[in-house]
Amino acid sequence: MSHQLKDEDERLQFYDNLPNYEMNMGGVQGRVYKHSVYKVLDENGWAHECVVEYATPVLTLYKMSHESTAGFGETERTQQVLLFYRTLQDILERSLECRNRYRLILLLNETEDDPHFLSKSILKHLNQQEREEIFLNLLPQQEMEPPAEVMSRVPTLMISLESPQPLRDPVEVTYE
Repeated sequence: MSHQLKDEDERLQFYDNLPNYEMNMGGVQGRVYKHSVYKVLDENGWAHECVVEYATPVLTLYKMSHESTAGFGETERTQQVLLFYRTLQDILERSLECRNRYRLILLLNETEDDPHFLSKSILKHLNQQEREEIFLNLLPQQEMEPPAEVMSRVPTLMISLESPQPLRDPVEVTYE
């Protein structure tokens, strides 16, 4: 695994960086995050732009599995990558800022022989996302009724933070 995506697949070309994103994270005030936009070329040479980033912890696991002193082999790396993938997916799905704004692509070593495996995997996910978006746009829109006057319709649910009050004024009972 290289830190340069073009070294992994020549069909991945750096295009530009998004504006820096700064946030407080892990005790670091004003941590700066950079995200790179890549052109992913298909078999016909057409460019598709997207933000691409390796998960840094996976790169560390990869290096550990190739270091003899780490005692960490390929099997352990695969287990840890799968655990990392599931955990990251759970975290991102729970985040309102991230939900539906990303696509995680799990790459395992089975197809390292194909020099364009990475670009093909990314394009497959981009095409799937595009088909899903087109399908959602083709669904018939429900017709909206014009809003009725607020007091002319029957309320379906009313919520109050006040304590319940009786529906009638209390009846005064007098004994003679």
